[in-house]
Amino acid sequence: MDEKSILVLSVPPSPASGFATQHALSQRKPPMSVDDATVRKIARLARIGIDEAQVPALAGELSAILGWIEQLGEVDTTGIAPMTAVIPNHLAWRTDAVTDGGIQARVLANAPDATSGFFAVPKVIE
Repeated sequence: MDEKSILVLSVPPSPASGFATQHALSQRKPPMSVDDATVRKIARLARIGIDEAQVPALAGELSAILGWIEQLGEVDTTGIAPMTAVIPNHLAWRTDAVTDGGIQARVLANAPDATSGFFAVPKVIE
Protein backbone atom coordinates (compact mmCIF):
# COMPACT_ATOMS: atom_id res chain seq x y z
CA MET A 1 0.00 0.00 0.00
CA ASP A 2 1.29 3.45 -0.80
CA GLU A 3 1.14 6.37 1.64
CA LYS A 4 -2.01 7.84 0.07
CA SER A 5 -3.91 4.60 0.58
CA ILE A 6 -2.87 4.52 4.21
CA LEU A 7 -3.92 8.13 4.63
CA VAL A 8 -7.40 7.45 3.31
CA LEU A 9 -7.91 4.17 5.13
CA SER A 10 -6.71 5.29 8.55
CA VAL A 11 -9.34 7.73 9.78
CA PRO A 12 -8.18 9.10 12.15
CA PRO A 13 -4.57 7.93 11.84
CA SER A 14 -3.18 5.98 14.74
CA PRO A 15 -0.19 7.36 16.66
CA ALA A 16 1.81 4.39 15.39
CA SER A 17 1.45 5.45 11.75
CA GLY A 18 4.48 6.73 9.90
CA PHE A 19 5.95 10.24 9.83
CA ALA A 20 4.89 10.82 6.22
CA THR A 21 1.23 10.26 7.07
CA GLN A 22 1.40 12.53 10.11
CA HIS A 23 3.23 15.18 8.07
CA ALA A 24 0.59 15.03 5.31
CA LEU A 25 -2.18 15.43 7.87
CA SER A 26 -0.50 18.42 9.48
CA GLN A 27 -0.27 20.23 6.12
CA ARG A 28 -3.91 19.75 5.16
CA LYS A 29 -6.35 22.59 5.48
CA PRO A 30 -8.77 22.18 8.37
CA PRO A 31 -11.85 20.13 7.46
CA MET A 32 -15.16 21.82 6.87
CA SER A 33 -17.01 22.12 10.14
CA VAL A 34 -20.72 22.03 10.84
CA ASP A 35 -22.06 24.37 13.52
CA ASP A 36 -25.07 23.84 15.77
CA ALA A 37 -27.34 26.04 13.64
CA THR A 38 -26.57 23.92 10.57
CA VAL A 39 -27.35 20.72 12.49
CA ARG A 40 -30.71 22.15 13.54
CA LYS A 41 -31.44 23.19 9.93
CA ILE A 42 -30.51 19.74 8.57
CA ALA A 43 -32.70 18.08 11.19
CA ARG A 44 -35.60 20.39 10.34
CA LEU A 45 -35.24 19.80 6.58
CA ALA A 46 -34.98 16.04 7.10
CA ARG A 47 -37.88 16.21 9.57
CA ILE A 48 -35.86 14.43 12.21
CA GLY A 49 -36.64 15.26 15.80
CA ILE A 50 -33.46 15.76 17.85
CA ASP A 51 -32.97 16.91 21.42
CA GLU A 52 -31.00 20.07 22.07
CA ALA A 53 -28.46 17.96 24.00
CA GLN A 54 -27.75 15.91 20.86
CA VAL A 55 -26.89 18.93 18.68
CA PRO A 56 -23.20 19.36 19.67
CA ALA A 57 -22.47 15.65 19.28
CA LEU A 58 -24.17 15.54 15.87
CA ALA A 59 -22.23 18.63 14.78
CA GLY A 60 -18.99 16.82 15.61
CA GLU A 61 -20.05 13.67 13.79
CA LEU A 62 -21.12 15.57 10.65
CA SER A 63 -17.87 17.54 10.69
CA ALA A 64 -15.91 14.28 10.88
CA ILE A 65 -17.87 12.84 7.96
CA LEU A 66 -17.15 15.94 5.87
CA GLY A 67 -13.48 15.63 6.82
CA TRP A 68 -13.42 12.07 5.52
CA ILE A 69 -15.05 13.19 2.28
CA GLU A 70 -12.41 15.90 1.90
CA GLN A 71 -9.71 13.24 2.34
CA LEU A 72 -11.05 11.48 -0.75
CA GLY A 73 -10.02 14.53 -2.76
CA GLU A 74 -6.39 13.80 -1.85
CA VAL A 75 -6.39 10.44 -3.60
CA ASP A 76 -4.51 10.47 -6.90
CA THR A 77 -6.97 9.31 -9.55
CA THR A 78 -4.99 10.21 -12.65
CA GLY A 79 -5.32 7.51 -15.27
CA ILE A 80 -8.41 5.98 -13.66
CA ALA A 81 -11.56 6.10 -15.75
CA PRO A 82 -14.78 7.23 -14.03
CA MET A 83 -17.06 4.34 -13.10
CA THR A 84 -20.78 4.06 -12.55
CA ALA A 85 -20.47 0.68 -10.82
CA VAL A 86 -17.73 -1.47 -9.33
CA ILE A 87 -18.33 -4.20 -11.89
CA PRO A 88 -18.69 -3.69 -15.65
CA ASN A 89 -22.40 -3.55 -16.40
CA HIS A 90 -23.79 -3.56 -19.90
CA LEU A 91 -27.41 -2.84 -20.61
CA ALA A 92 -29.24 -5.30 -22.80
CA TRP A 93 -30.47 -3.38 -25.81
CA ARG A 94 -33.64 -4.33 -27.63
CA THR A 95 -34.46 -3.40 -31.17
CA ASP A 96 -36.27 -0.08 -31.45
CA ALA A 97 -39.28 -1.33 -33.38
CA VAL A 98 -42.79 0.08 -33.28
CA THR A 99 -45.40 -2.54 -32.43
CA ASP A 100 -49.01 -2.46 -31.35
CA GLY A 101 -48.15 -4.53 -28.30
CA GLY A 102 -50.22 -7.46 -29.49
CA ILE A 103 -52.55 -7.32 -26.49
CA GLN A 104 -55.32 -4.98 -27.68
CA ALA A 105 -58.08 -7.46 -26.86
CA ARG A 106 -56.81 -7.96 -23.29
CA VAL A 107 -56.50 -4.21 -22.71
CA LEU A 108 -59.95 -3.47 -24.07
CA ALA A 109 -61.43 -6.26 -21.94
CA ASN A 110 -60.95 -3.95 -18.94
CA ALA A 111 -62.72 -1.02 -20.61
CA PRO A 112 -66.32 -0.27 -19.62
CA ASP A 113 -67.07 0.43 -23.28
CA ALA A 114 -65.00 -0.18 -26.42
CA THR A 115 -65.79 0.75 -30.00
CA SER A 116 -63.80 -0.20 -33.11
CA GLY A 117 -60.75 -1.19 -31.06
CA PHE A 118 -60.69 2.02 -28.97
CA PHE A 119 -61.83 3.05 -25.50
CA ALA A 120 -65.25 4.66 -25.78
CA VAL A 121 -65.86 7.50 -23.38
CA PRO A 122 -68.85 9.80 -22.99
CA LYS A 123 -68.65 13.17 -24.74
CA VAL A 124 -67.96 15.99 -22.29
CA ILE A 125 -68.95 19.46 -23.49
CA GLU A 126 -69.66 22.39 -21.22
